[in-house]
Parts: sequence; C-alpha cells; structure tokens
Amino acid sequence: MIVTTNNVRSQYCNEGFGRQGEGGRGARQSTEYQGLELVEKTHLIHENTSATPCLRRPASPHTRVHSLASVLSKSQSRSGVGRGKNKNQDTETNSYADDVYDLAEFWYNVEDFTYSLVDDLNSTLLAKLAAVSEKVSDMEHELAEKDEQIASLREALDNLQNDTKSPSVGDVRLYPQVEGLNHVRGRLLIYAGETLGWGYVCDDLFYSTSATVACRQLGYSRGVTDTTQQYLALINNSQFDIVLDDVQCRPTDTDLLACSHEPLGVHNCLPLEAVSIVCYR
Repeated sequence: MIVTTNNVRSQYCNEGFGRQGEGGRGARQSTEYQGLELVEKTHLIHENTSATPCLRRPASPHTRVHSLASVLSKSQSRSGVGRGKNKNQDTETNSYADDVYDLAEFWYNVEDFTYSLVDDLNSTLLAKLAAVSEKVSDMEHELAEKDEQIASLREALDNLQNDTKSPSVGDVRLYPQVEGLNHVRGRLLIYAGETLGWGYVCDDLFYSTSATVACRQLGYSRGVTDTTQQYLALINNSQFDIVLDDVQCRPTDTDLLACSHEPLGVHNCLPLEAVSIVCYR
C-alpha cells in the first residue's frame, strides 16, 4: 500500500506513529497491520519528506537509518513487541525492520547517484561550452584574416583591370618602371590614340610642376624630373616615338592634356630628349 495523499500525511503528523485506542494498547492489534503501517510511513518519508514537518529527510544514510529505527522502536513498543507477548510477532516485525534499513540505504544510493550524474552532466556541458566558445573565437579571427585577404584581392583585381583595360587618350605610364623604397622612376609615356599609340613626352619646358601632374595621374603625391645619366642612357634603346612636346602645367591641372602643349604628334625633339621622372608616394 502506497500512501500519497496529503490527508493521510497530515494524519500521521498530527496523531503520531502509534495511534492510541481503547485500553491504552493501541487500535492496531495484528502483526500484519503493524507491518503495513511501517511500510506506509516509509513511503511517506520518501514521497515528500520536505512537505512533512514531522518527518524530515536525514542528511546521510546513518541519520536516515537512525530515524527509521526510532519509528520501528516506537511501533514495537506500542504493539507490545519485545514484551514477551508474541515471539512470532517479534520475528516478523524485525524482518520489517531489515526491510526499512535496506530501503533507507537504497534511497540514499539513488540520491547519491542522481547528484553524481547531475554533477557529471554539468561538468561535461561546461567543458563543451568552453570548447565551443574557443572555436567560435578562432573562427572569428580566421574570418577577420579572410576579410583582409579579400580586400587585398579586390585591390589587386582593380589594379589588374586598370592595367589590362584599353587605354584612353591622355593615359600615362612609366617605361621602364623601376620601383624604389618609397618611389618609382622611369621615362614618361602618354597614350596619343589608336593611330599614334604610346609615345614619349619631350623634356622641352617640362619641369617639376608638370612631373607632379603626371605622377598624380599614376596615383602618387608628387614628382620631379630625372636627369641622371642612368636614365638618359636608356634612350639609346628607344622603342617609342615622341608624341607630346612643350608641356607646361599649372598646379591645378589634372592631367597632361589639360596643360599647355603642342598638338599630339607635333614636336621638334630628338629621341634623347624623352623626359624621365621620379614619383613619390
């Protein structure tokens, strides 16, 4: 018989474990009924001990067994067990006592296993959460690196498109282009259209202001003319004709064709007069 109702629980708490009747010996006379009473009380302890003020769950199996032993002792006393009334009754009650001890130990083991299982689950979940958090952090770092690589690739693609696209009249470039630490240098070429193609700019009247305008077209901040023998010697290997002469730029000019100059293809320069410039970042 399993007792779970609050009414019965209240009855046990209010009346005690040995309900007294007529004659002062207690209303329960049979050994079988006394055993059922112990089982009922045991179930009350394990069903909802926190809600039963008179029966609190022991903190350990030792105190738990001691409490149940006290219940058994009171029941034995009120039923006459242990006073020499009935040896069979004494034996059966002792058997119930062993069952109560076993039940108390089993309940403690269940609780201990449950708490251990919960602790293990919590530890496992925390470890997995930490691992996931670390992995997310690593992925965020990798994504940041990928973003930088994508930005670099886009910039390289833009430069490649600019290099491979069909030139427009007035576009400039250096040939040969020699890279320095914070500058580039070379002979200045300008595109003069499909008929004339690429050609050199003559150095007549070409000063640093004009060199700066040309360098700005190339993406640099400023420029100067280069008259070193190293680059003058390259003219002997000339691959292009001179197509622009008498270029005179102002600081506000945006490209060489916006400056004062002779018509494209008109010049009075020798190949040795092709201008060389240095552009600075």
